[in-house]
Amino acid sequence: MPQIEQDRILLERLKENEQEAYLSLYHLYYPDLARYVLRNSGNKEDAEDVFQETLLILLHKIREEHFQLNAELKTFLYAINRNQWLKKLRSRHIPLPIDYAEHSDAIITEDIDIDVQQQQPESWIQRLFENITGHCVVLITRIFLNQHEPELLIKELGYKNSHTFQNQKYKCINQLRKAGKKFPLAG
Repeated sequence: MPQIEQDRILLERLKENEQEAYLSLYHLYYPDLARYVLRNSGNKEDAEDVFQETLLILLHKIREEHFQLNAELKTFLYAINRNQWLKKLRSRHIPLPIDYAEHSDAIITEDIDIDVQQQQPESWIQRLFENITGHCVVLITRIFLNQHEPELLIKELGYKNSHTFQNQKYKCINQLRKAGKKFPLAG
């Protein structure tokens, strides 16, 4: 079976919230995605944060009505991961790697010290959600895991305006990041 077809099957399983699909995603892609962050001025915590953000973006994207995977899932995840990491570098005012444009499409495959067997992603995600407020669980779930447009969420959740909504979203994502640091993804 071609890789792109295997990827589509995995995405369908993710849409159905199959726990094994999350575990497969983690085992297949976390080491390479983490490696990119580690090789480009990041540390293990940065890699875990960016993987978490990448996963949330993927889950949001695959639930969009017209989403269609036109490349291998690895390529798609790598692009999200890279963009998220470069945003973080820019926000920290860290210079981007000089050769990043030349090598931005290359997935680095050297081994790093990450034990993917040590912690299962589904229990990790559950632990993160147990360590943030219930309001934030609802907000993050509706933003990233369901198909809700911000305008609808603003009305559904009773925010006065988009500015208030964006502030709360920022606070909730920060709670999730803090929980991620408290419970690192990999050993």
